[in-house]
Amino acid sequence: MHKIYTIFFLLLICCGLIQSQTQIQINDTLTGDPIKSKYISIGLTGGLNHIWNETNLPIIPGGSDCGFFNNGTDLGYYLGLGGEYEFLPNQLNFILRFIYDHRPITLTEMTSSYEVYDEQTYNYVPLIRKHNFDGYLDYLLIDVGISYKIPINFPLELKLTADAGHPIFGAKFENTEEIIKPEKILFPEMKRKRTVENGEMTNAGSSYGASLAIGTEFLLDNGFIIKPELSFRYALNSVLTDNEWHTNILRFGVQISRKFDIGEKQKFIRTKTIYLPDPPKPAPPIETVKPEIIQVFKSEPVKILETMVTQTYPLLNYVFFDSASAVIKSKYINTINTNNFSEDNLPKETLSIYYNLFDIIGSRMIINPKAKIKVTGVTDGEEFSNQKDRIKLAESRAASVADYIMNRWNISKDRIITEAQDFPKLPTSRDYIEGYQENRRVEITSDYPEILKPVVHSKFFEYTSTQDEIHFSFDLNKDIKLSGWNFIAFDGLIKAQGQINNQDYGLFKISFPLTIELINHIGSKIKTNSPLKAELTVIASDNSQEKKDIHINISKELNSFEVGRLNLIVFDFDRFDISKQNKIMINDFLKSSIKENSTVAITGSTDRLGELKYNYKLSSDRANSVKNYIQTINPNAKITDIVGIGPSILPYDNNIPEGRFYCRTVLIEVKTPLKK
Repeated sequence: MHKIYTIFFLLLICCGLIQSQTQIQINDTLTGDPIKSKYISIGLTGGLNHIWNETNLPIIPGGSDCGFFNNGTDLGYYLGLGGEYEFLPNQLNFILRFIYDHRPITLTEMTSSYEVYDEQTYNYVPLIRKHNFDGYLDYLLIDVGISYKIPINFPLELKLTADAGHPIFGAKFENTEEIIKPEKILFPEMKRKRTVENGEMTNAGSSYGASLAIGTEFLLDNGFIIKPELSFRYALNSVLTDNEWHTNILRFGVQISRKFDIGEKQKFIRTKTIYLPDPPKPAPPIETVKPEIIQVFKSEPVKILETMVTQTYPLLNYVFFDSASAVIKSKYINTINTNNFSEDNLPKETLSIYYNLFDIIGSRMIINPKAKIKVTGVTDGEEFSNQKDRIKLAESRAASVADYIMNRWNISKDRIITEAQDFPKLPTSRDYIEGYQENRRVEITSDYPEILKPVVHSKFFEYTSTQDEIHFSFDLNKDIKLSGWNFIAFDGLIKAQGQINNQDYGLFKISFPLTIELINHIGSKIKTNSPLKAELTVIASDNSQEKKDIHINISKELNSFEVGRLNLIVFDFDRFDISKQNKIMINDFLKSSIKENSTVAITGSTDRLGELKYNYKLSSDRANSVKNYIQTINPNAKITDIVGIGPSILPYDNNIPEGRFYCRTVLIEVKTPLKK
């Protein structure tokens, strides 16, 4: 950017030198004396903005605990209509302009104020997040001031102006945050990147500033005037009404205008001296053999670790309803044909499996024709003032679920028993508004263990990498003028392009983040130590292109441990005792997963409700309950880690009832060395 400013300033000087050789003199046709007359000029102006945004905007809206966005730079532009009135001939002009001013916003900060549990290192590590505040402020400015022509043999002009504007053309923003490290941690939405806030910047106010500019001018034969200028605008106030935010701008642009004489009209003689440049040198002969543009193109190897995993996903047997409603929410409704339903095709993600609860139960009842289920509708105890009305609502909820399963899976009515209760037997406390949400539900139970047993995905592969980035480099022929390049790799998951300047010739290095999506793509596509292809296209200044392929070396290694995981929904609100159903689940898991040489890690957690210190103790109690039960079944189990993490990591969205229930959990992770 500093190179651009330097080139522009040199152009100003060159234009001035050219104009100093063009002398225009207007003489009285009778006396020969110069005519003194006044002019106005009207025209268009426009150019680029280099913007410095200086602020102390909180990273998290409404709070300051997570830090502040500070400074950022951006490129914008301005367009306008303006005029000048010459009230002192060849000395002072009055300036008035109306400008559309586009000011982009890009603020970036990194934070690491929290620690989370890293499953790769088995330690608590800083949660490194990248925060971005992107947007724009589009102003209508009124710019007024004066210009002064320096009395030297050089057409140099100084301008001093003041502006006032308001963002009537738009004030949009988006505040996002992205988890950088550790790689396996996700936000509750199961994403590494999420939007914190977006929309209109309702707190954007008027903007005031003062500018100092330097420029020159030169005349065209058709009577138009071109004025390049370089200016600096200093902000006089904050652009926000409730936070400090100053916007300083370096502008470089051009004004094109037409000059009109408003003085006494007289005949005049116009003389002009023009110095022509030397004729261009003849072009060199065209070479018959075109040399290679891309001389070196290579990539660094990528190391992938492949782990065999068996994961057990327990079913939450509650279905939640809106207040005073018996309508099943759309997220529980599946539109695929029941003939195509298979648990093997379910995603390997807890909430996605849970939303298929009705189809899982229905398909298992088809496989087990003697099995029955009980569907119990309940209310939060306050949805209607009359208990009789609440019981009727609970009956309607139970009937909605029973009818849906019967109709979709052609289950006979005698296999589904419906009941109604005013309030759950194991309720969530109504000290929290979330308690009301969780108590508006239908509970599904069965004496037949197969109906509500966990969903198990056996022996699938997970892929990880110790690298954060993948790097490529290429060397270009310095004797060929180039304009740009395009790069593509991994079936289009990586795409990039760029421009090439003369000073850039030589070895290029480009890097890309090695995301979870990219790691999974590489792991699923390749065999051990197999190459994948990348493609580089370089474009010359004459629009000719050269394309070259390389093979990316991938080193895939099989983990020496097989991992088994069991997430237990063993706890209702504020409880740490293990239910009968979950004891059966633990028994089955221990039989299939824990071997003599296995090691076991147990992690208890809670949702966000309640006091933080109490939740840490509750999560530890849950972890110890599971540990004690495992030791009653298998006293020789090697339990290496027992930890309660409270709500420090919320793997599921705590704004929904099912997300909070799935956070009241214990994770049992078993590592077993593979046989060599």
